Amino acid sequence: METKTSSSVIAIVDNGIGIVTLNRPDTLNAINHELAAAWASAIDRVVRDTGVRAILLRAEGKAFSVGGDLAFFSANLGPGLAPLLGDVIGLLNASVQQLRNSNKPVVSAVQGALGGGGIGLALSADVVICDAGLKMRSGYAAIGLSPDAGASCFLAERIGGARARALFMTNRTLSADDCSALGIVDRIVPTESLQDEALDMARQLADKSETSMEVIKSLCNTLRGDALAARLSAERDGMMRCAASMDATEGISAFVAKRKPLFRKSA
Repeated sequence: METKTSSSVIAIVDNGIGIVTLNRPDTLNAINHELAAAWASAIDRVVRDTGVRAILLRAEGKAFSVGGDLAFFSANLGPGLAPLLGDVIGLLNASVQQLRNSNKPVVSAVQGALGGGGIGLALSADVVICDAGLKMRSGYAAIGLSPDAGASCFLAERIGGARARALFMTNRTLSADDCSALGIVDRIVPTESLQDEALDMARQLADKSETSMEVIKSLCNTLRGDALAARLSAERDGMMRCAASMDATEGISAFVAKRKPLFRKSA
């Protein structure tokens, strides 16, 4: 077993399985620049490792990831927020592109709260397994921002553009059963067995023909290569446009202050 750690991400290679773990449980694995950089580095490592036959994405604590770290965002409000988020999203985009363009099968184990960019990270997997306590809510519209890290790409891929658009706009909260019915997740398991079940699935996929897995992934993957890069670039541009607006400043400030945001109205 090989292990490589940072303060916010742990990467392990165990018997041909590359296991990458979000490790900021005290923040519900909220994404800041440090985590994004560590995640991108860890994903690059397991994708490039020729001894890795399957990849498992997981998280420590009660939540897979609530998305962006709003305390981090709040501390950087103003002209610097848009370029800062652009840097963070660039790192996350690199990771999801590598996962989607890789010939290795990818499994994600998703527990508790899932929101924001965490949705993109979770749904970048080929097989998504969640616990019965999953609550998914995008959160973007509540704070004046837009989808990032592949969230719009991969959610639309799984449930269609119209349904994805409605979920992002209304900021509706989905239960595990809702996510299963819509096709957002592939399987629901009890919370106590999530990690074992997900690892077992990764091992099953690792035992299958590498050529078969590669061809199946290529044939069924509607978002990869240049098409995925273009979609992710559009997401990044959209987030930076939103982050540069007064609405984002108001939305993030209101969230931190635990009050309702007062977004500007057009004349």
